[in-house]
Amino acid sequence: MPGAQPFDTQKSSVQYLQKEIFLTRIRFTRRVLRKLSMKTRLLSLYDGLVLGKPIVTLLLVFLITGFFAWFVPDLKIDISPDSLVLEHDQALRYYYSIRARYGSDDYLIVTYTPKRGLFEADTLKDLRKLSDSLAAIKRVESVISILDVPLVESPPTSLDELERHIRTLEDPDTNLALAERELRESPLYRNRLVSASGDTTAMQVNFRYDAKYENLRKSRDALRAKELEEQLTPGEAKELERLSDEFKRYKAELMVQEEADIARIRTIMDRFRDRAELHLGGKPMVVADMVDFVRHDIKVFGIGVLGILALLLIIAFRQPRWVILPMITALGTALVTMGFLGLAQSLPQHSSRCPLPRVACTTSRCRTALSGRGDGSQQVRPLSLYGPHHHGGLRLPGS
Repeated sequence: MPGAQPFDTQKSSVQYLQKEIFLTRIRFTRRVLRKLSMKTRLLSLYDGLVLGKPIVTLLLVFLITGFFAWFVPDLKIDISPDSLVLEHDQALRYYYSIRARYGSDDYLIVTYTPKRGLFEADTLKDLRKLSDSLAAIKRVESVISILDVPLVESPPTSLDELERHIRTLEDPDTNLALAERELRESPLYRNRLVSASGDTTAMQVNFRYDAKYENLRKSRDALRAKELEEQLTPGEAKELERLSDEFKRYKAELMVQEEADIARIRTIMDRFRDRAELHLGGKPMVVADMVDFVRHDIKVFGIGVLGILALLLIIAFRQPRWVILPMITALGTALVTMGFLGLAQSLPQHSSRCPLPRVACTTSRCRTALSGRGDGSQQVRPLSLYGPHHHGGLRLPGS
């Protein structure tokens, strides 16, 4: 019949669409099954190689952890300008140019406030002993104090006399009253060497110029600057890598030596604290103290994080085994992380807490891997790869 043809065509189109939908579902199901099969094979492989051989797995984990733990003492906290700013920072370049023009800022300031008068003979002798003790340190080049600066108004001196001899505070012909007045009122010395009240003086402890450090830094920075403008030759790239490694090692050695020198300076200052009030300042001291502060912060903050995590695990699980296992795993992860950073020889100050988030993440993963709490009960049920009846040799809590 002529009117039946549209109905047959519509029916054929519906059947075709139903067939395509059916085939699409079959293809999708096959892809899902292939992925599930691959996942099952990977899980089976993991179960056979890791869970199926617990002694070998634990031995391998202990060996890896022990290997990285060996390098934990090599971890150095770097708070030098190179680690706090970008490699080619313009402010850092300006800082180094100022140092090259006006001299190094590697010096310390020691303030000395005697219990007696500053310009009394006994006080000046004590100040000389302190100055000589500081100057005896190997890396100290000079110590500048009120005993060493030239005096031109104590009494007034002509230019001819200055050419023959420069008077200082320790000279026999120096008038102490005039010297005190000159040191307190002179624009060169007031609030620099002597306070306005005249009861406190400052000493500048200058360290020796380290030519090796500056030469290594300049050579490295020159190759870095050239690398920004053009491609380095293989020889230059190798030289840049060598200079960077050597500079990093030498800077670490220098920081250790600087910490030892500052500790020795503080020991010397302690011998004079019964006769005067002393304080220490300067960039090298700030760097050394900052390293100590960061180390102390890592210890305190790390112990606090571990304590809080242990408390949360105790509240959540209430069984010692499910507290001890995550904590041991987290500590092992922290050792591996710090040992890996120890291989790099240094850690920037702003990244000094980086192992602690690893501890928290590892503890969270251990909690997810070891337990499931779907029924709201307090019992802890470790998860298994193949269902509740396959425990892979893991003894359930309460079993």
